[in-house]
Amino acid sequence: MGSLVNLDGYQFEDFRLDMKAHRLLRGGQFIPLTPKEFRTLLVLVEAAGEAVTKERLIREVWLDTFVSDSSLTRNISVLRKQLGGGSIETLPKFGYRFAYPVAVLQAAFLAPLSFDSRLLSVDSISLFPDKLDNAHAPPALISVEEPRPPPAMHAAQERQYHGRRFSILALTLAGVLLASSLYREQHRPPAANPARIAVLPFRNLSSEANADYLTDGLAEELITTLGQLDTDRIRILASSSTRLYSQTGKPAAQISRELHARYLVDGTAQSLDRQIVLTVHLVDGNDQAILWSGKFTRPLSQLPQVQAEIAEAIAREIQMKLEPEKSAGPNVKDSSDPLAHEAFLHGRFELEQKNVPAFKRALERFNAAVELDPHYARAYAGIAETYINLAGNIPTAPAYAHAKAAALNAIRLDDQLAEAHRDLGWLLFSDEADVRGAENEYRRALQLNPSDAQTHHWYAQLLIAERRKDAALQEAKTGLELDPLSLGSNSNYGFILIHAGKPEEAKRHLEGMLRREPQSEVVYGYLGRAFAALHQYDRAAECFKRAMELSDLKYQYKANWVYALAKAGDVAQAQALVDELEATSASGAWVPASHMTEAYIGLGNTDRAFVWLQRCVAEHSCTLLEVNNEPFYSELSSDPRFAAITAPLQGHSKTTLQAAIIAK
Repeated sequence: MGSLVNLDGYQFEDFRLDMKAHRLLRGGQFIPLTPKEFRTLLVLVEAAGEAVTKERLIREVWLDTFVSDSSLTRNISVLRKQLGGGSIETLPKFGYRFAYPVAVLQAAFLAPLSFDSRLLSVDSISLFPDKLDNAHAPPALISVEEPRPPPAMHAAQERQYHGRRFSILALTLAGVLLASSLYREQHRPPAANPARIAVLPFRNLSSEANADYLTDGLAEELITTLGQLDTDRIRILASSSTRLYSQTGKPAAQISRELHARYLVDGTAQSLDRQIVLTVHLVDGNDQAILWSGKFTRPLSQLPQVQAEIAEAIAREIQMKLEPEKSAGPNVKDSSDPLAHEAFLHGRFELEQKNVPAFKRALERFNAAVELDPHYARAYAGIAETYINLAGNIPTAPAYAHAKAAALNAIRLDDQLAEAHRDLGWLLFSDEADVRGAENEYRRALQLNPSDAQTHHWYAQLLIAERRKDAALQEAKTGLELDPLSLGSNSNYGFILIHAGKPEEAKRHLEGMLRREPQSEVVYGYLGRAFAALHQYDRAAECFKRAMELSDLKYQYKANWVYALAKAGDVAQAQALVDELEATSASGAWVPASHMTEAYIGLGNTDRAFVWLQRCVAEHSCTLLEVNNEPFYSELSSDPRFAAITAPLQGHSKTTLQAAIIAK
């Protein structure tokens, strides 16, 4: 049959193969397929009635990857179970033939809902960022435009059409209900003095040193689980702060004081022959009394259930009454496949290492989890978060496109997943300038887990972009209280202070952080911005240079250094450095356009600054935050070119309804 350029899909029996949405449906119901299963079906359907050799199927489904015939046989078996035994005919010693009659679908027959079920492979992204281009970008955000029925529809098509009309009406109602829910959540009075709980790193008693991923993952998942329990009365500190106590001999009372946490959870974990032995204690930090203790010996496959039991026991012991809708226990849906769950824990461990090679390994692990369990929502959320982290190190727009595909998949599979809503909020704001949609997602994430420090910090950045300074400072402060010791939390607080017009306070905060983290390029980078806002350009240049020396992001900090040097009067050196950056960019290396814009602002070369600003908007490396509230950019704002170039970022607001539809 062959591929058609504007093809929308295929119809066979009562099935529909939707090419735009990359999914298989039967009577309007989604049928889950892995990416390789979907691709196998597509190759057969496109050649319907014709014989397809095994060699061709393997070549077109697995591309340049070597696999055995058994992988193809498994895919065929799965497809026959979904489509019926007579759907695919086996041709002995040759290949297969798709037996059902196939019709090409017109665009009007297709529902507009779409998402990409898989992402570009980690190897082609982390190792070869030049391959991460828009040709691989997933479909656009979900459209709410109602499809028009063609004349003289068949009965089955008419049922599908009216079903879609009903779905759109249902989604509209969902949007209204979501808006109402968000309003109630925003105006609900907060509980006085929520109990603060710190989950300390579990001690690894296993003989294998590489079991650290398991103990770290257990603590991280327990934090997530507890964060969804009795959310008005409990606040759970972030692992990036509690992890600092992994090798400490400090008594519980001292840890409690340092973290301002009344209750501590600690324990040990040992992995033996695919079983996990957990011993967990709940400690009162005031008097070090053990309030509750439990020991669990379970198969690794039962880890999610054990975590839920522990969380409920802790909540009961602190004498918290769970919210009515949470009375059945925390809503954490995990994979039923223990290998997928183990791969997910590996991915979370790598993600927390906060460097590009670790992000590459994290993607490998999360992708493996999804391959094992295509319905694993938390693994998709892990993929989204990893791409967001990578976006500062590789071309931004395509990284965000893949992150969004993963976040949408996660939400489709589990709408109660706070981290997926948080990641979607970041993407709607940073990638699409959709302020209203992003704010709804952040509020939804905080409704589900108000203990997520990262959501508070990201929400603070949205608020400061809109010049809602008091609200932004409050969100950043809340994030800092939940994650008081981490580098990222403290750096973001300093960043918000700078943008809120408090550079002196930011300088003091960041200098205090630098005494604890003397080798942190992040702190030096933000401290440089604080000095620049205070017009202390010599000090700013020193900080940016030191950040460049310490960091892998040398182009970014080099451009910042250019800005400060030029403002300090050393124009010759600044010009020489920016010429080097131009040559680097011309050679094909990715230099963030937002920082090059700042470099030319410092040099007073507004024409070149606008060239890079236009590139910055195109590559999605600057957002409303820079355009509305970045001190460096203020020197361009009075030029008519500024409004023209940044128009795509200004005044762009999608409806609350879209956020509701995405969530469904």
